[in-house]
Amino acid sequence: MLPDRRRGRSRGEGRFLFPVVGAVTGLLIFLAFSFILPSGAGDANGAEVGMVGVPAPGLSVVAGDGSARVSWTALAGVRGPRYVVAAVPDNTALPQSGCVTTALSCMIGGLADGVMYTVRLDAADAAGAVIPPAWADVTPYPAVLTSRASALWLNADDIPAAAGTPVSFWPDGSGQGNNARQAQAGNQPVLSALGSHRAVRFSGSQNLLLDGGRLPSGSTPSVIFAVAQLGDPRAVADCYEHLLAWGTAITGEARMIYKGCSTALAYAETFNTYPLMHPRYAWPREQPVLVTAEITGSGISVWMDGSLDYSWRNPPGVVTDTRPQETAMVGGALWWGDSDGWVGQIGEIVVLSGNVSAQNVRAVDEYLLRKWGIRA
Repeated sequence: MLPDRRRGRSRGEGRFLFPVVGAVTGLLIFLAFSFILPSGAGDANGAEVGMVGVPAPGLSVVAGDGSARVSWTALAGVRGPRYVVAAVPDNTALPQSGCVTTALSCMIGGLADGVMYTVRLDAADAAGAVIPPAWADVTPYPAVLTSRASALWLNADDIPAAAGTPVSFWPDGSGQGNNARQAQAGNQPVLSALGSHRAVRFSGSQNLLLDGGRLPSGSTPSVIFAVAQLGDPRAVADCYEHLLAWGTAITGEARMIYKGCSTALAYAETFNTYPLMHPRYAWPREQPVLVTAEITGSGISVWMDGSLDYSWRNPPGVVTDTRPQETAMVGGALWWGDSDGWVGQIGEIVVLSGNVSAQNVRAVDEYLLRKWGIRA
């Protein structure tokens, strides 16, 4: 079961919100949901919110683009149940949403991609019986992340491990099955927290390996999105720290994002093309940032936190011609082995392949900025 993103992570299931049971509890929950549901909420027949009481077991919440599909199993031995579902955002400035139905599922729309919602399910029967409600957390995401254009989507919230444990497997959510792995225990990074989400912490000599042949190659355009936090106190003095790299160590034949050598400046390039680039923005220490790099056959444009850093056109004799190798690397670069790797945390990486529309680039940027609490 995927946590957070596609399938909601249950939270607090089995807890009582109110100390009083019976009719008083039913009335309290009814009053609460009368206020938190948006005006006009109702089932397919336009029914109003009724008395809320018995919640259903088996709550499942599946995220979509600005939406979430909520379903649950039927209550055994309960006649005529009515269900009330509310999606409450962590960001209290955003509106809540919900539905009321007698069915066993409903689709909640009007959600913001990148915002975590607590989805709460309550139910009532004719007798108004009360048992604890059910919760799950879910974060909607833009549809392009699971479309044919998506070549890679590594979301640390999806890692099936407990915080503080070594990461040997990071599942790819794009649908391409390009999961990141590390079989060598000594080279495994560690799962950690970054704000309200998970991130993978790298030491500089730890890394995860991908199938490089599944990533964009040749002159195929691509857009790379990376949310990371630099943790190196010697960033200005230390040399390269690679966040993501694939291709061949020949001029113009790779794609990579990294911290520069003896500088904290953020680079995206195609191998050995960095001397001609002039980035302005540095990786801030102990602060998550979003780097977006658009790589085409004729050049590169790089943004940090939604603001353009620099654009670079291929000079004469240099072309973007990424030569795929069997292995790509997260947290390092294959040609450097286990050195010159990332020092800090990586929360999410997305690679979109082909001619990606400006609308889809903006949608992914906004999703990541919202989710990771980054100010544009």
